[in-house]
Amino acid sequence: MDATEQVRKIEDMDNALISTPMVAELAGEIERIRMEAGLTTEELLVSLREQRVRYYAEHYAPK
Repeated sequence: MDATEQVRKIEDMDNALISTPMVAELAGEIERIRMEAGLTTEELLVSLREQRVRYYAEHYAPK
C-alpha cells in the first residue's frame, strides 16, 4: 500500500487539520472482531489465503 492508499483520519488541532495513518486503530478493530467471532489468528489467515486463491481465479487466472 503506498501513501496515497493509506486509510487516514483527520484531526482538528487548534484550527489546523492533521492527517494521520489509522493502522493501529484498524488493527485493534480487526483483532476485536476476530475475538468476537471466536477465530484464532491461524484460522483467519487460512481463510485469507483461501479467499486470495478464489479472487485470483475469478479475476486474473487464464480462462
